[in-house]
Amino acid sequence: MLDLILSVVLAVFLGICFKVWPRFEVRVLPGILHNYIACIVAAAVVTGSWPLPVSALREDWFPLAIGLSVFFIAGFYLFGVAISVWGMGTISAVQKMSLVISALYAIVVYGEALTLVKGTGILLGLAAIPMLLIRKKQDVPLTGTRLTMSWGRAVALVLGTFLLAGGIEIGLLVAESGLVETTGDPRFIAVIFGGAFVFGWLITLRSGEDRAAFFTPRHVLAGWLLGVPNFFSIFFLMRAIGGELDASIVFPVNNIATILLSTLLGVFIFREAFGIKNGLGMVFALLSLTLLTLQV
Repeated sequence: MLDLILSVVLAVFLGICFKVWPRFEVRVLPGILHNYIACIVAAAVVTGSWPLPVSALREDWFPLAIGLSVFFIAGFYLFGVAISVWGMGTISAVQKMSLVISALYAIVVYGEALTLVKGTGILLGLAAIPMLLIRKKQDVPLTGTRLTMSWGRAVALVLGTFLLAGGIEIGLLVAESGLVETTGDPRFIAVIFGGAFVFGWLITLRSGEDRAAFFTPRHVLAGWLLGVPNFFSIFFLMRAIGGELDASIVFPVNNIATILLSTLLGVFIFREAFGIKNGLGMVFALLSLTLLTLQV
């Protein structure tokens, strides 16, 4: 349970980092790249050795780790931009509704029973997403990331965040189902972050502003403040998945707690707008996640 609690706290901290980055003119992609360097260093500290050995190429989990690295860089980038557009509470809630994807995957691939309670939970989760996204039209877009986007692109942005988060959850579940030798294997996590850095750097090469920003002290500091908690959020989540609790309990509890803490911080600390329809969407989300935790 301690692993699960630590994962939740660190996941909320990641949202806070992305929330304040625009105020300090931190560009998302360069900051994320330094975050991945910090993650690899954190993995080295945990393992006591270089976490990216050549022998990793021969591991059964290597292809999955590389695939997840693409999801991580894309999902992290979209998450960072989406927070600037939609706000911390809303995006954290929508991202954590990725449990709907994980549940469907477990039902189809692993043959888990689709009960009335579980089906109701999935439908409530799907209904919650558009309600959480409702904002006054003049409130979107924001310009904290120096981007201007239409309403349609803003919605596509957050839906992409949702889908990628679901893919990451499925990947971690598959890894902890027998691919990795030890639960929360730091080498597996380091390969994910190493691959994400490579893919992210290839994207950065296309932008002169991002390349220049990468070498500034501000982006180095922002990336490291994000990176160390980011590594341990995944490390503790994988330990929780591979621990005594069932994954069907770990993901819902992790997501519910993250939604609640992120929403409280977003509304009461960052003064994010939260209307009646958003509140109803939050209720639907919490009911959905609660139903999905029930063992029936």
